[in-house]
Amino acid sequence: MYYEVAEIHLSENRPMEAVQAFLKDSKNIDSAARAADTLLEFMWRKCSFRINPKVAIADDSVQQAIALADQLQMKKLEPMTHNLVYITY
Repeated sequence: MYYEVAEIHLSENRPMEAVQAFLKDSKNIDSAARAADTLLEFMWRKCSFRINPKVAIADDSVQQAIALADQLQMKKLEPMTHNLVYITY
């Protein structure tokens, strides 16, 4: 159920709500990967070239994305995806 809800959120351009739903889904094996892919795409849009990092990190939606990335079940991700979303402080 959560997977389908997440897909609806994505189709309505609500990526953070989609990620939250993907994270709640424990039944679909692809949910963790979809959450990670959605976060990566979101961050790419918010933090790509010519974007000042200080401005980006001040954005509440970027901070929310980072908090959601901390909730990812990293062991369920492919190694490449894991390396892309792994956050160190």
